[in-house]
Amino acid sequence: MLDDNTLPLVPAGDRRKDPQPYAYFLEELKGKLFWEAMDTNCSQFLYLVLERRKPEVTQMIFSEVKDQICILMSDRCGSNVVEKLYEVCNEQQMDQLVFSITANVDLLMAVCLHSRGSKSMKKFLQCLVTPDQISHMISIFLGITVPLVNHEIGVGVIRHCLHIFPAKQTQILDVIADNLFEIATWKTGCLLLGDVLGSKVYPLESQQRIVSEIIANVHRLCVTRYGCHVARDVLCFKIQDGVRDIVARLTGTFASLSMNTHASDLVLSLIEKYKEECAPQIINEIICSSDFSRLLLHPDGKDVLEHAKKYSKGAVLKSLNHQIALHSDHSRSPRHGENNPPKSQGTVHKIMNHQVPLHSDQVHSHCHGKNIMPKSQGTGQQILNQQIPDTLTIGLQ
Repeated sequence: MLDDNTLPLVPAGDRRKDPQPYAYFLEELKGKLFWEAMDTNCSQFLYLVLERRKPEVTQMIFSEVKDQICILMSDRCGSNVVEKLYEVCNEQQMDQLVFSITANVDLLMAVCLHSRGSKSMKKFLQCLVTPDQISHMISIFLGITVPLVNHEIGVGVIRHCLHIFPAKQTQILDVIADNLFEIATWKTGCLLLGDVLGSKVYPLESQQRIVSEIIANVHRLCVTRYGCHVARDVLCFKIQDGVRDIVARLTGTFASLSMNTHASDLVLSLIEKYKEECAPQIINEIICSSDFSRLLLHPDGKDVLEHAKKYSKGAVLKSLNHQIALHSDHSRSPRHGENNPPKSQGTVHKIMNHQVPLHSDQVHSHCHGKNIMPKSQGTGQQILNQQIPDTLTIGLQ
């Protein structure tokens, strides 16, 4: 590697004004530009040389780094060099870079999941100049869209593609719709779907297809942490037909969903946001459910019932209050046989319940609020202290 003493062939302040002294120094780097591009000092030198946009110099650097471009994209110093290289390459050179970057899909995905590599990839995508280059890159990305979307760094690359390639949005969103459940149950995928449904820049047909997939999977989605948020997005963005279809899909399960930590949020949203259209149907189903008494004892179920009381009225509210009062009375009443004495008692049980008579001095002490041990034991106490015959023990067993 080159050290600080070999790099500055001219004063630092004069480098931009007079690049000629670097010519022979660049010759010295021939054959090892790939390695030198990852050196702090040399990467700065190569960046400045590329900035001059000399075709022969660009070709020299390009030819040595193009086959290892993915490695440089993820390197701290090398990424600066290749990002400048994208800007100065001609159409033919960019064609070669496209094929070099997509030659190994696993390596491409590793770049997109790397913090510095993803930044360099976004820069590369912006520098694509022909429809063929864009189509080729997107065709490769379609095969790795799901793992990229479900990664906190990789999702940025997919978002970037959606932003800078409007003509390719439908293709990307179709892949997302095809894999909706897998994407919707991850945090990053959940957030991306929310942005897609809430924005007007995406094709309406793609949004409708995603909503259709959400409805088809709503029962599985609403019981998961992030899937529930995706289902609620349909409510938040007032997709009317979607709301009606969601209610139809969940009909018959609202009571059980009300006792699920995640799904109960969806039930609450339906009751609160659609109190005229959906709430009466949902509340009536809960009132008639055989699980109503369990709802009163479940923390999430109680929240749903409180919301139901708040947003219901008329006959529905009256019926709900009656059902709550009825089941509350049942929960407070003793259960069948709870306080009934046993049908038969063993001998020892009778002895234990035998009242021990108090001596006169004990009665006197109790009357004066004292707690004095008896001087002698009564008949019942003597019986307790006697050894229980074996026959009685066998009878108890």
